[in-house]
Amino acid sequence: MQCSNKDVFVAGDVAGIEEASSAMLEGTIAGISIAEDMGVSSADMLEQKKVADQYLSAMRDGDTGSKIRFGLSKVEVEHV
Repeated sequence: MQCSNKDVFVAGDVAGIEEASSAMLEGTIAGISIAEDMGVSSADMLEQKKVADQYLSAMRDGDTGSKIRFGLSKVEVEHV
């Protein structure tokens, strides 16, 4: 995922605590996004990115996503 700084891409827990499956999908999306940013792309890469994004959305909307959201709702964050 591209951050507000256009030169920084993140994946995994730094992008949001979820699970290994989402981290792998985010890694695929971030890697392809980096290649695109560098001017390298192909129809196959764009299709892989689209499929990874669809799987990630489906996972976040399904049972796993609801369990993660419930767990995160129990976390207390202390701002220092």
